[in-house]
Amino acid sequence: NEYKFVFFDHLPENISVVNKATGEVLHSYTFTDEQPADTISFYVKEAIYIDKVLASPPGTLSATGRTGYKFIFPTMNRYSNSGYDGAIDAIIKKTNGEVLAVAQNITRDSFGTFVEFPFGPPPVITVELVKHGTTDPYVAGQQVIAQMVMQNNRSRLIVLEEKVNDNGTFAGVNATTNLVDYFDFL
Repeated sequence: NEYKFVFFDHLPENISVVNKATGEVLHSYTFTDEQPADTISFYVKEAIYIDKVLASPPGTLSATGRTGYKFIFPTMNRYSNSGYDGAIDAIIKKTNGEVLAVAQNITRDSFGTFVEFPFGPPPVITVELVKHGTTDPYVAGQQVIAQMVMQNNRSRLIVLEEKVNDNGTFAGVNATTNLVDYFDFL
């Protein structure tokens, strides 16, 4: 949506993003006449708020026949309680164990580095999440792996989400939300 405001006496204009069902304020923005035009782009899902999505466009593929990824991990430690708060790396592998790429410096608030590699069958890949610069899982003593399906000639922005099983314990990571499906990056 596009909104226009008139500033009176240089007073700021506040905008709040509110959960319509609960009335909870998810995020607030303040606009002033010093910077009167701005773009708000965000992704919201239960207990997830990713701000300024359009400021992190997907990477540009260097050639046809390739696939590319950037990751963000807003739910890190929500269920795992690993105690690790540093950056995460995603080791992307084929099902036979061949390493295709390593996306580095993934955090709760920002996308990690862009990685691209040749598309090839089978399209199923695994993403192992480790402490930055190591091969140590970010959850001590537990290998954390998500499966994904590659798409040829596509660059993706993947939201990593910790998941929980029925008894409330950490059950791994989901990597199915692709923000490129929700936003138009110019």
